[in-house]
Amino acid sequence: MSGASVIVTGATGLVGRAVAERLHQNGAALVAVGRSSAETAAYEFVDIDLERRSLDELADRRPEAIVHCAAHVPGRPDRPDDQMSADATRQIDAGVFAASLRLGCRVVYVSSCILYDPLDPLAKTETSDVRAGTPYAAAKLAAEMEAATLDRSLIMRIPSPVGARMRPTTVLPMFVARASRGETLEIWGSGTREQDFIHVRDLAAFVVLALATDVRGTFNVASGGPVTMRVLADSVVRVVGNGSVRQGNQADPLDGATARYDIARARSELGWEPRVNLDEMIRELSAAAGRS
Repeated sequence: MSGASVIVTGATGLVGRAVAERLHQNGAALVAVGRSSAETAAYEFVDIDLERRSLDELADRRPEAIVHCAAHVPGRPDRPDDQMSADATRQIDAGVFAASLRLGCRVVYVSSCILYDPLDPLAKTETSDVRAGTPYAAAKLAAEMEAATLDRSLIMRIPSPVGARMRPTTVLPMFVARASRGETLEIWGSGTREQDFIHVRDLAAFVVLALATDVRGTFNVASGGPVTMRVLADSVVRVVGNGSVRQGNQADPLDGATARYDIARARSELGWEPRVNLDEMIRELSAAAGRS
């Protein structure tokens, strides 16, 4: 890994930034690619809009691998999960994969566990059925199929990534912020909907291990420990030491959804284990909320 030339796309995003920082720490000759960076990075940053420009302009770096984290990720009010988001993601992916062929380098593609059936109660393995439930999911599934045709490609299916820089409107930082203010956390529906939270440091550690080997194929890179919304709220109140939890009257449109992902392949083939548990994630987000 030390000295290897690696391009990381989406390097100003939650996952991409963590991957770039970890690769830099491990001595990679890193080129971080994103649309803009308001901060001065300790590594090379190149402002490239991947919807309009190609990674071919980085050919002189002679990259050995591209870690492709960039996507037009939906979830904000101005970025719904619609065909526009899907088309933008498809365009980004197609350009990166085409460039990887011309540059002759390996691709590590960051995909998503949203491709699994959330109503399946069984633990999903990499060979479980996948589906395109939304336009964005369809784009990710199409990209996985294309990535699988590339030489020595590796696909990471990740669940809900967590880090101090995550959007404050997602459930975990929102719960932490409310508990920190002494407010009540309201549980929708039955409170049994599950999510799997994985810290971005653990995702970055997986990338380092993957690039140090010739392993290929699809991997679930998750915590392997799903948590219900009720348990999540109770954990936040316990760790923060403030706030309360109540059962609300509002229905949860995702009631009954599971987030059970088998990570045995990552363990057996790469010796990877998630290290950051939920309590540590809550403490980190609580500290970040206190500084804001």
